[in-house]
Amino acid sequence: SVMVAANLVLVSCSTSRSCCDAERPSKVLSEEALGFQNRFVFPEETAPDRLPLVRSRLNQASKDRLPIVLLHEITGLDAGILRLAEEIERRGQFKVIMPIMFGPDHGVSENEFYVMAGRTAEWKLQKGSRPIFELLRREIRQVAAENPGKPIGVIGMCFTGSVALAMLSEPEVRATVSSQPVLPMFAPVLMPLDQTFCTLGIPGSDLEHAVERVKNGTAAPPVAMRFETDPLSPKRHLQVLRREFGDEVLFDWTISRKDEYFDRNHDRIVPGLVPNPPHSILNGNLVLRSGSSEQPLHPTEKRLDAVVAYFTHYLERHPGLDPPRFQAPEFSSH
Repeated sequence: SVMVAANLVLVSCSTSRSCCDAERPSKVLSEEALGFQNRFVFPEETAPDRLPLVRSRLNQASKDRLPIVLLHEITGLDAGILRLAEEIERRGQFKVIMPIMFGPDHGVSENEFYVMAGRTAEWKLQKGSRPIFELLRREIRQVAAENPGKPIGVIGMCFTGSVALAMLSEPEVRATVSSQPVLPMFAPVLMPLDQTFCTLGIPGSDLEHAVERVKNGTAAPPVAMRFETDPLSPKRHLQVLRREFGDEVLFDWTISRKDEYFDRNHDRIVPGLVPNPPHSILNGNLVLRSGSSEQPLHPTEKRLDAVVAYFTHYLERHPGLDPPRFQAPEFSSH
């Protein structure tokens, strides 16, 4: 049922952490957030027509680092997203900016089901688009104004996975990553008929514009990835992107069935013993290497490294028109 699907995506995004080092709270504006207050700036007040932007204290004022806008999942700006931001900044010359999109207190909405079904004011379809898209574009323009002349990268995950592509409407956005895109979850049951799986829950004009920008060399070929067995981000979503952008253009970094069920020690986990199917590549199911550098990287950390290398290639090394194609790594299996 729809309600079962809604509950499944919330569980998968916020509690799918079988391999991770630390517990990940479902809300960041809570007790668990105290540990991040000395490392991130959380705006206390924001205008009604703006989204709060969270930034790291260490790199927010840097003039050399390139901006990456990180769009959180349906569970809000949780501790896992903040850790991801720190990892991206540690591994590359970037500074991460995170708009907070859900909830009256800038945390998780009191009823995430209505958010996912497009029934909240910000996410409700209006004249072929959604107000949240314009709010995000406004913040992208703010980031661009703060970083004149610098290209911007955008990462979307889960509920915001395909939303990253819609941000290519802003000329400063040059490269995008769509991790486990789930929209539209309920088409055509709850979504209007023109918002079906054909455009991944974003306006068709936005998807067409993204394709055109990639074709004319003003934007990088997008990255898309998912776990092969993830029921929330079905294979057909990436098939839409392959159809629109082309098989030889889209970077499809799907984690295969034989690679996705491994723990930190690279011992195979029997899928039937895993409480939830893996879903959140860069957050809930991200496994970071600990200990010896000789320890092999988990497939999820390989994707994180590849994402950083992708942005480095298109934003730092080749920011101009018609850049050479990024040589994506070979994601060897176990």
